[in-house]
Amino acid sequence: MAGKPLSNWLMFLAALVVSASGLSAAAAEPSVDFLRDVRPILKAHCFVCHGAGNQEGGLRLDRKPQAIKGGDNGPVIVPRKSAASLLVQLVNGKGPEGTRMPPKDGGRPLRANEVAVLRSWIDRGAAWPDGIDDTADRLSLWSLRPIAHPAVPPVKDSEWGQNPIDAFILAQLEERRMRPSPRARPRHLVRRAWIDLLGLPPDPSDVDAFVDDDSPGAFARVVDRLLANPHYGERWGRHWLDLVRYADTNGYEVDGVKPLAWKYRDWVVRSLNADLPYDRFVVEQLAGDELPDANTDTILATGFYRVGPWDAERGASVQPSEVVEELYNELDDMVSTTSQVFLGLTMGCARCHDHKFDPLTTRDYYSMVAIVRGLKREHKGRTELSRAAVPPAQLAGKDPKTLPQGYFFFESSPTPPGTRVLRRGNPAQPGIEVPAAVPASLVETQPTFESADKFTSRRRISLARWIMSEDNPLPRRVIVNRIWQYHFGSGLVRSANDFGVRGSLPSHPELLDWLATWFGDEAGYSIKQLHRLIMTSRTYATSKRAIPANRQRDVDNLLLSHFPTRRLEVEAIRDVMLAVSGRFNDRLYGPPMYPYIPRDALRSGYNPAGVWQPFNEIDASRRTVYSFLKRTLVVPFLETLDFCDTARSAERREVTTVAPQALELFNGEFVNRQAGHFADRLIAEVGDDSGAQLRRGFRLALGRVPTADERSSLLEFLEEQSGYVLAEDRRRFGLDRKQKVSGEVVRDGLTLWLDASRGVVAGPDGTIKGWESRVGKLRANSAGDPQIIAKGIGGRAAVEFDADGDWFQLSGPVVTGQQFTMIAVVTDRATGAAGSRNLIGNWDGGKGNSTSSLFLGTSTAANNARRVRFSDAYAPADKLVLSKPATAFSLTGVSGKNDARVYQNGRELGRQGGPLATRRLDTAWTIGRQGTLAGEYWNGLVAEVLVWNRELSPVDLSSVWRHLSAKYDLPDAQAPPEPLTLAQARRLALVQVCRVLLNLNEFVYTD
Repeated sequence: MAGKPLSNWLMFLAALVVSASGLSAAAAEPSVDFLRDVRPILKAHCFVCHGAGNQEGGLRLDRKPQAIKGGDNGPVIVPRKSAASLLVQLVNGKGPEGTRMPPKDGGRPLRANEVAVLRSWIDRGAAWPDGIDDTADRLSLWSLRPIAHPAVPPVKDSEWGQNPIDAFILAQLEERRMRPSPRARPRHLVRRAWIDLLGLPPDPSDVDAFVDDDSPGAFARVVDRLLANPHYGERWGRHWLDLVRYADTNGYEVDGVKPLAWKYRDWVVRSLNADLPYDRFVVEQLAGDELPDANTDTILATGFYRVGPWDAERGASVQPSEVVEELYNELDDMVSTTSQVFLGLTMGCARCHDHKFDPLTTRDYYSMVAIVRGLKREHKGRTELSRAAVPPAQLAGKDPKTLPQGYFFFESSPTPPGTRVLRRGNPAQPGIEVPAAVPASLVETQPTFESADKFTSRRRISLARWIMSEDNPLPRRVIVNRIWQYHFGSGLVRSANDFGVRGSLPSHPELLDWLATWFGDEAGYSIKQLHRLIMTSRTYATSKRAIPANRQRDVDNLLLSHFPTRRLEVEAIRDVMLAVSGRFNDRLYGPPMYPYIPRDALRSGYNPAGVWQPFNEIDASRRTVYSFLKRTLVVPFLETLDFCDTARSAERREVTTVAPQALELFNGEFVNRQAGHFADRLIAEVGDDSGAQLRRGFRLALGRVPTADERSSLLEFLEEQSGYVLAEDRRRFGLDRKQKVSGEVVRDGLTLWLDASRGVVAGPDGTIKGWESRVGKLRANSAGDPQIIAKGIGGRAAVEFDADGDWFQLSGPVVTGQQFTMIAVVTDRATGAAGSRNLIGNWDGGKGNSTSSLFLGTSTAANNARRVRFSDAYAPADKLVLSKPATAFSLTGVSGKNDARVYQNGRELGRQGGPLATRRLDTAWTIGRQGTLAGEYWNGLVAEVLVWNRELSPVDLSSVWRHLSAKYDLPDAQAPPEPLTLAQARRLALVQVCRVLLNLNEFVYTD
């Protein structure tokens, strides 16, 4: 084509543009569905005058025969001729004598897009399904019709299927002259099953066992073993937690902690592991406290209502109007979540007006509100409180604090407040009062609501039993669709939370109803049996490689000719990495763990440092389902990889592909840490044989051995990279040793510099009288008899404190702001002795700062060790433990804008995730004892004390530490390490290979 003249190229490009334009035009003209698009317009604007109760002009538009026949003036709908249709003329205001419908006093005119829908529908033939009229709204929507009992369809290839599911799938494929993809390879299938059910990878031995087992039922046995594994409940419990908008905090500005909310999470995991029948699973969450056999577990289940967001600022406001508004937001959250999760209906859309599309009215909405209106939240101001998790009848005469606690709503009275329809959803505009009821269009007659007992209204148990009644077609359709979605990536109905008019139609309606019937009638609502049925189908076992012709006929794979390719959820990615690296902590249940969060991320959200616990890698290596979920501070690793929105029910995870995901997976702290652990595991299990390391690594991460090309390339990389790392390290190490910088004392902000080599005023007997600062005008006046030791630390002078009355009074304040840095060169001879020893501080109980003073010192730790105390605000028990305190060391305390830190010899001992609580700094300062308290005297040598009235930067700290290290011959955490060995260089190269394995599409996508 390089030889074509320019004119030919232009013609070629023009043809492309024309073709593209034609395709775009076709794509821009969507199909019009009567139920979804047309009927809602007619219902909203026409049925009042032309419906069941009124037929002005002899025209009725809510029934197909009458609508097609027309009214007194003849037909109003002329199929395929919208311009000739009186209906279109009227809604355009071009009827006889300029008539417009609806009339001016009958509502707003139709919008242009609504008129366009009617035009398009008529021009396409005015298709109107049979059996739809306004007096039977319950049957007009496919999902509200009774569940059919379809027969298993016949298929041409009767040998292909393994259970009835396959017949329904294959029948649609054969109808379109399509054939399914071949069966997945055994190693792919077993890995698919493990990650699907457990969210964990199979061990190579599990893969080998399945590959070598060609007996009938081998895969079914694998499925059964996985369903019996307790990690199943963790994996599938996370799916449910998405639906019920679970988190451990309330969200909004305050974002307070939900105490013991994790007990609801544990109830979900345990219930799924126990295969609690789904009907019971539903009832316990909606009304576990109203069951005749109620117990602690069933009451914890009702945490379903309370785990959603709560605006504590408004809910506990002193303004009554704000409290009422937040109450109705809570009620909306409960009604919306209940209807979406269990019924697949968007009841929340009827809060302010009748649902625009579904047969749900505002009255229906507030009748549902009346069911949960009596629920109350236990709280004290903006602080959430837990509650005794026992049936109300068992509370009498008992101290609630001695009983099991949980997080759930409760009814304080069996008579709830009345519920009124709020005009436009505004609490300030109450309308008529409505009783507790279920949506009218969902039933022929309202279910009987039980009478209240002594403790509750029993409205919720009535709702729960109606939801799971045999006459209600929605719950079974909804749950089997959800289970299907989590196995295949998309449900038979793609809008899993919306089975209404605006939702998706089922791709296989007969299969959906067959599964719903089987689930209730034959499986006894057993979710595990439903898993087993789906996973032992031939459909589930197909390869994910599509046949090219099928892609053209079914671009979105709605007909499931091949297994869908989909990325793992972030929890599965993280958990599989932990399992592969060998760091996986398999402890089940219990309080949440706190994954690592970068320091900068902890600066966001409301008081994150007051909530987020210090990082503990062993605990943080548990399943991601146990992660503490703070609504205003989602763990960055989770958020970047599309964690769900916890503010509302999440029917499925978004799957995005953006640059930060690649950065997080390849350069992020978590992945790199796991890559290091992975490399260490390989070295420990197979030694230093690079070929064996690669084989074992591939088998652990991908369930296969490397190809010949992969093995050759990676062996070459390992050799070259280890050589490069070794050479670079030796070059860098040599330069560091030659160019080691001694550092210096940074003077900017320095307010106190006591140096035993200078400024000490001593008498003839060596007893010190005073100690003058090398900067400013501060002077330390002695008490007791502190001595000067000429060669105390590193051959230099130091002041000796004997723990028996030796101390100094400073002549003025040392720091004046809440950000400061303190560094001292000392020895601490108090090892083995009980009690605290203070180095510098301003404690003065007589002036009221006994708990708000500032000091830096040490105290007793476990096993006769010593730990650092950096004021009462940062003195964690048995943390900040010193190493060899009797040997000279530098002790540093930094109070920063965003954290507080303690160091020994430049090595960080600990870090508080937020700044120190405000310290009172206006009282007298002392050296060697706890302020005005005649006690906690220092026991050891002090060579230098330096205080800055600011937070030193890392560069400044490093400079000071190097100076003191060189001056006093102290260990230097900033000094360059010893050169790498060849083994260490090989390990670093292996870490890079492990990091690549953890980033492969083969790793983060399903098989």
